[in-house]
Amino acid sequence: MIVLDNIRHTTYTQSMIRTQVYLPEELYNDVKLLSLSGEGNFSDLLREGLKTVVKAKAKSNRGTFAEWKSFIGACKTDFGGKSGQDLINDYYKNDVV
Repeated sequence: MIVLDNIRHTTYTQSMIRTQVYLPEELYNDVKLLSLSGEGNFSDLLREGLKTVVKAKAKSNRGTFAEWKSFIGACKTDFGGKSGQDLINDYYKNDVV
């Protein structure tokens, strides 16, 4: 679904989240100038910049993430059909504590 915003008639999708950020005045002015020179609207320029940073950071951290990703799911998750609460109850019933 596309929504028409009443601020400069910008369209956006419902899957976006509205947020507030604080920018240094110089950065704000640079982005505003790019926006006014026809490089895109202010929000699009910020999204483009954020995507670039996120991709770069993801590439530099790829090894770390891959190691963690391979660990996920390696733990045993079958406890004989018992829930976590059942396991805790058994633990205390058997006077382990």
